[in-house]
Amino acid sequence: MWREYLSDGQIKGQTMKVVKPTPQDASEGYVDVNGKPSYMNCETGVSKVKVIIPAKTPAGLNGTIVLDNGSGMATGSVPD
Repeated sequence: MWREYLSDGQIKGQTMKVVKPTPQDASEGYVDVNGKPSYMNCETGVSKVKVIIPAKTPAGLNGTIVLDNGSGMATGSVPD
C-alpha cells in the first residue's frame, strides 16, 4: 500500500506498512478458513486493512491510496 503524491511533475508513492491482523480483528468477524485473525471475512468477503501511515507528509499529496494485493489493484482513502 502507498499514498500518491506529485513531485517534480511525476506521481510518486510513499509506502505504508500493513499491520498484522490481531485477535481484536478476529472478534469482529475477520477470520480466515482456519479461524485465525485476518483482514477478510472468509464467509462474507467483507474486508479491511490497517496500515501505519508515515509521520512525514510529502508535499503534493493527492489523497489517493493505492492497494495492491499481488493479483489486482484498487484505490482507497483515509477514513475520517
